[in-house]
Amino acid sequence: MAVGFVKASSTAEIRKETGDHHRVDVSRLPPAEEVLRNRSVLIVGGTGVAGSNTAVALNKLGPHLHVVVGGRNRQKGDKVVATLGENSEFAQVDIGDVRSLKAAMKDVDLVINAAGPFDYMECNVLEAAIQSKTAYIDVSDSKRYAQRAKSYKNKAMAAVMAAVLVHNAQSESRGELESIRFNYYTCGSGGAGRGVLATSYFLLGDDAVTYHKGEKVKFSPYSSMLNIDFGEGIGKQDVFLLYVVLMNRFKSSRL
Repeated sequence: MAVGFVKASSTAEIRKETGDHHRVDVSRLPPAEEVLRNRSVLIVGGTGVAGSNTAVALNKLGPHLHVVVGGRNRQKGDKVVATLGENSEFAQVDIGDVRSLKAAMKDVDLVINAAGPFDYMECNVLEAAIQSKTAYIDVSDSKRYAQRAKSYKNKAMAAVMAAVLVHNAQSESRGELESIRFNYYTCGSGGAGRGVLATSYFLLGDDAVTYHKGEKVKFSPYSSMLNIDFGEGIGKQDVFLLYVVLMNRFKSSRL
């Protein structure tokens, strides 16, 4: 269920006071070649389902991007590297060992943490990224992990660490924003590993949190089914309410 699995199927539906509905692609990026050329990225948890699919996707987007697959198992890592080509390598890292993480981050521009499930995980990868002043992003939508990660804010600012910002969907719409509804459907890489299963159980144990006029409203997890059209290639799919930490960013909005 990790947000990092979601590709073009992510949509945000925006309703303005005029009553019009617009579908906005919230995952738009600059041209991949421009962003990724001569860059290097470390994927921690790169031998798992989320990490290996992230590596493959990045390799396709930017053939000039150097991909470092990080994990504990060299045999699994070598198999992933074999699918990526010569501009990739394996680095043996342990998420419990900050020293090994820092060593792997020495010459990379970005670290992607795909080593879930995140709910009860320490922030060692983030800690190592801050200490090495390496840009950091993860695929977690766990509220517990996000709260722990937020405690590192001052350390990150002191280290002048690069930040990955959430795009403001309101800038895509004219007029005053009245409501936002996020719908996502995990496709392609999801539902195949222990990490996905464990994360799904964690999500089913928490109330689904929404916001109405700035006030928190809780629903039972996996409730309020909607049938959403995700466009060509995916079509209409049933979606249900689950807690996604991203919604906390909109708690002051009229949702």
